[in-house]
Amino acid sequence: MKYLVHLIPPIDVSSRIVDLRAELGLIESNAPHVTLYALRAKEENEDVIVRVLESIRFEAFTARLKAFDKFDEDSLVVRLNKEQGLVDLHYLAIENLKYFIDWSVMKKYEGADEKRQDVARVYGSGYVAQFYNPHMTIGHGKCETPKTSELDGVCFDVDSFALSKKKEGLWGVVKAFSAR
Repeated sequence: MKYLVHLIPPIDVSSRIVDLRAELGLIESNAPHVTLYALRAKEENEDVIVRVLESIRFEAFTARLKAFDKFDEDSLVVRLNKEQGLVDLHYLAIENLKYFIDWSVMKKYEGADEKRQDVARVYGSGYVAQFYNPHMTIGHGKCETPKTSELDGVCFDVDSFALSKKKEGLWGVVKAFSAR
C-alpha cells in the first residue's frame, strides 16, 4: 500500500495553487500538499504506523513558500524554505517509519549518486534526509517556468500533518496529527 506523510496547506494557499494550475493549463489529480515522506508499507501495519505517528512530538512552525522550479521536464513546483521545524518533522517521519517499508514492492532508486543510493537503502528513497527538497506540486504539463512567483514569501502556520494512503487509485487521509 502506498502511504504519504504530508502537510496540508490552509485553504487559502490550496486555492491559490488550484487556481494557478487552471491558469497555466496544468494537470494534477492530487490536492495541494507538502510531502514529508512517501513509502510503501503493508496495510496490516497501518494501526501501528498510526500509533507511531501519534507519538511524534513537534512544535508548530511557519512554512514559507519560495520560487517556482521544474522537476523533470513537465512538473512545475513551488519550493518551500527549509525551516528548521519542517526539516525536523521530516526527519521524525523518516526515522520512525523506515521500519515499516515493504521492500518487496518499493521501487529501487536507480540514480548514479552513491550517497543517494545509501540513503535509499535505509529509507526507500533517494530524495529524503539530506536530499529532502520540500515543495508543493503546482501541476504537470508543458509550460515555461514563470519568472516570478506570486507565491514567493507566502507563509502559513503548520500545526499538524497527516497520513494518507492510496486505495483504488485515490488518496484518502487516514488520520491527522497535531503539534504538541
